[in-house]
Amino acid sequence: MKIAIIWALVLTTIAMMIVPHSFVQAATNPNTVAKTKITAAIDKAVNGQWKGICEDAITTGFNQSLKIVYDKNNTRCNGTLIPSPQPPTCLPTEHIENGKCVPNPVPPTPTGDKTIVCLIGDLKGSTVPNMMNKGGCNYKIGLGDLGYQSDLSYFKSLNFNKCVIGNHDSTEDGSSSIYKEALAYCGDHWSLKIGNSTLILGFNTNGDISSQVASARSVISSNTQVKTIILVSHKAGHVPPNSHHPAEAASLYAQLESIIPANVHLYEVVGHNHVSSAAPSKNWYQAGAGGKSFYGCGTDSVWTYCDNKNLQYLELVINNTDGTTKAQFVK
Repeated sequence: MKIAIIWALVLTTIAMMIVPHSFVQAATNPNTVAKTKITAAIDKAVNGQWKGICEDAITTGFNQSLKIVYDKNNTRCNGTLIPSPQPPTCLPTEHIENGKCVPNPVPPTPTGDKTIVCLIGDLKGSTVPNMMNKGGCNYKIGLGDLGYQSDLSYFKSLNFNKCVIGNHDSTEDGSSSIYKEALAYCGDHWSLKIGNSTLILGFNTNGDISSQVASARSVISSNTQVKTIILVSHKAGHVPPNSHHPAEAASLYAQLESIIPANVHLYEVVGHNHVSSAAPSKNWYQAGAGGKSFYGCGTDSVWTYCDNKNLQYLELVINNTDGTTKAQFVK
């Protein structure tokens, strides 16, 4: 009897010495479940059940899983901690609920013969998104700089229908990881048709110009019946005087403007400068008052409106039949 007790103590000591480091670390965790599993595993080790110790000493104390590796005789093992899986990357038409991608709510059905498209960039906080939710928007479009965070979780929670990429959503002022996420979620370029009258084209102004212009040319040539084309991006082709950011996408817009048919009404809507400004005679609009700190404002004979004191978004009311578009800032 004494010999059996001595052998049990010896085997227990040996088992504790060869338990992998990650198991010992888990044993110091206050998580009761983890301690219980460690204890049970050591009991099995005393009986020579080395495979059991690997299977049963998996702790949930670190919110991680454990990859088990045995030797060829199943007599020894080691554990490698694997980080918890990252949230999935959803499509622009989806958002995350309970860790899964689910479809966005269906936009309200356009009233009669009109569609309301709401656009805003440089988003931060809840003020402007809440205003848009109450504004009867049929489509919500994000104009880049979609939250100023390390990922797009904030922006995804807003359930916008479309988005374009800003400099803070790319490697320019963001990171390679958020740029990858933004490309998967917003796309590099896209098109949205409103009724039979209007085409909205979105562009990543941190992307490749040549491929974007080629795509736009193809889409436009396939929709010769449209009366209005609306170009949207983060950076601008035209800006008012005293702008914080110059017309950094002038080359892209010059090429796009050259392929727009003469009989089509053209609108250009951008963000980037943290103001609300308009050149109504040219149909140029900046909607960058989404919550980030304001920049300076400027006006001239073309840019006749500029507001850098109020949070607001741009509303486009589009006639589904003839493409007639009414633009106004909502605050």
